[in-house]
Amino acid sequence: MRQLLLVEGTSDLYAITNLLMKRKFEGRIKGHETDRSYRKFIEECKGKDKLAEKIAEKIEAALLTNDLENIAVVRDADKSVASAYQSLKDIFAKYGYDNLPKKINNKGIYKKYPDKPNIGIWIMPDNVNQGELEDFLLTMIPKDDLILPEAKKAVERLMTKKLHPFPQKDQFKAEMHTWLAWQKEPGFPFGKAIEVGYFDVNKPLANDFITWFETVFELKD
Repeated sequence: MRQLLLVEGTSDLYAITNLLMKRKFEGRIKGHETDRSYRKFIEECKGKDKLAEKIAEKIEAALLTNDLENIAVVRDADKSVASAYQSLKDIFAKYGYDNLPKKINNKGIYKKYPDKPNIGIWIMPDNVNQGELEDFLLTMIPKDDLILPEAKKAVERLMTKKLHPFPQKDQFKAEMHTWLAWQKEPGFPFGKAIEVGYFDVNKPLANDFITWFETVFELKD
């Protein structure tokens, strides 16, 4: 058995990999129990522009070899969950996946098929709101954290003085990276920050993602 999780980019790859490791999934994914095969379970697509190409590559190969049981895709909503979901539906429709739900619900998508790989879809951050990986991670910052409000104020001061080189739409990204820069060991990328415990991996949205993951993929007890 082979299973596959496709994600947009490097940050997604390491964030989700470390979230799964913190939640004790290493060695539990059927067909990927060893460290080497586990690392092949999650693949990055090098950006959403390459997402369609990567999905097509994997589905076409799976239809020839019949060795892929489940394939799931995690992508950002960006400005619209509906548009992000429709773009994935359009890709899968080319390979006969024409009965996916009209809309994605807050639990994500999992659909079984008798003659081709089953499909899972999760739209970051929560299948409902616009946003991306950073919005998902924002919900995993401990509620009593005292640094995030200060990081927000620092970024806001910069923007008030018009000293920010980044576009306004990326304000929350600047806040997140400022927050990471002020941790005990400054500047960790998302995956490492999850690994060392800066994020609370048992928060409600993280639990929702894990529930979806457990629905999509076959796991060992």
